[in-house]
Amino acid sequence: MKKLLPWCVPLSLVCFVLAPAVPRARAEAPPKVVRDSWDAAYLEGAKVGWFHTRITETEKDGKKVIGTSASMELSIRRYNSVVKLRMDQESEETADGKVVSLGLTQYLDVGKRTERAEVRGNQLAVFTGDEKQPKLLPWDAKAVGPAAQERLAAERKVKPGDTFEYLNYELALRQPVKVTVTVGQREEVDILEPPTDPKGKVEHVKKKLLRVEAESEKVNVGGTQIALPKLTSWLDGEYRPLRSQMEVPGLGVLTLYRSTEAIAKQEGGAPALMPDLGLNTLVPLNRRVDGIHDRREVVYRITVKGDSKPETSFARDARQEAANVKEGSFDLRVKGSHGPGDFEGPAAVKDEYVKGNDFINSDDPKVKELAAKAVGSETDPWRKAVKVEKWVHDNMSPSTAIGFATAAQVARDLKGDCRQHAMLTAAMCRAAGVPSRTAVGLVYVDDPQRGPVLGFHMWTEVLVRGQWLGLDAVLGKGGVGPGHLKINDASWHDTQTLAPLLPVTRVLGKLRVEVVEVR
Repeated sequence: MKKLLPWCVPLSLVCFVLAPAVPRARAEAPPKVVRDSWDAAYLEGAKVGWFHTRITETEKDGKKVIGTSASMELSIRRYNSVVKLRMDQESEETADGKVVSLGLTQYLDVGKRTERAEVRGNQLAVFTGDEKQPKLLPWDAKAVGPAAQERLAAERKVKPGDTFEYLNYELALRQPVKVTVTVGQREEVDILEPPTDPKGKVEHVKKKLLRVEAESEKVNVGGTQIALPKLTSWLDGEYRPLRSQMEVPGLGVLTLYRSTEAIAKQEGGAPALMPDLGLNTLVPLNRRVDGIHDRREVVYRITVKGDSKPETSFARDARQEAANVKEGSFDLRVKGSHGPGDFEGPAAVKDEYVKGNDFINSDDPKVKELAAKAVGSETDPWRKAVKVEKWVHDNMSPSTAIGFATAAQVARDLKGDCRQHAMLTAAMCRAAGVPSRTAVGLVYVDDPQRGPVLGFHMWTEVLVRGQWLGLDAVLGKGGVGPGHLKINDASWHDTQTLAPLLPVTRVLGKLRVEVVEVR
């Protein structure tokens, strides 16, 4: 029942995919293709790409093994620039649906990041990148492989009113997720009908199909509970999904139509027809705040539609405080931060904020070179960090047409938007001996067409005298003011995916914000 679908959020165009996972056993016979299908992808009615799924059977070590592979290509528009995303998937399972191996490939602007995993009894051995030693995680044997998930509706011969559950393991989140399936009534919906003549046109036709909804339980990412989008599919008499759709936060409805390879790969319309991820997610404000980034404090009244505990959707720390919590809304008091206070915080610093990793690769020679150039002979940690912020601000060229990139790539290209500025600043700070992490949330923007708005944003935080302090190389002001509203932060330790950015999806498309007090 589960389909692989993109997670798209501002800042990153977050996407998850399964990919080749572990060294495979020797195949004793060529694989038999069980299913090979193509889906054409439409976003709010605009053609944006395709999905391809292939399921095979083969004999390995005398046992039947079922392999599932998937590929996806989507074009996403963000601030009038179009970025193409590609995904691939592979997994292996036994004939009765027990998972043998999983994997995940994250395609970045340049290159890719992989995680691969194999089930070893009651443990999952996860290999990150080229690591030889795996991280061992608990494994729940009730988890069902993707091929078995697809067979559930047919095996149960589901009918309106039926419900059932299964456990799906999300490697990107490193946790099992319970999925509840509810079977609705048959209803008439549009599907694509391929032409019998190769030169003919594709037609939209009406067909009465069985409606099935698959809803995942909330998942915990970085201490935040996130509701994953519900997937609705329409099945034919053989329980095949001829149409599926889900609500993509910030973009609208993504619809997949079963089709042929030729139809699925046909180019879509002009980019202007696509919804714009960046512009669609701007949050209007009730008033303009002049010089907000130099202000001492601003209080915002925030409403998060459909959230029973909205005050937990934003970070609460030394700079942000939630108060006046009411049903569906709360006040967020945000202070400016332009340097360490006259006190010492906790002395202990976790290695994850000091050492380099696959995204904040502070050990990269180019990153080290730029850090040394920016910092010079400075020895004070805060002044080092401010010098790094200024160097990144002065030397990077703005661009919204770049996919998510590692700090090492940004150090060589020196172009990008807030994501690239934040990652490079964090890496250079670590290279200069200043602990760092990235923060995601909202930033105040006085938009020429829309007036005062909040836009989704990414910046950097550094640890000085035991205090986490904000820096924003896009603005280059030596700190952050009360115009930065933080949702979450991340060290990017021990991850090959963009999962650290997922907390943004909790509020995406659900916010109403008012300025109630300015100091």
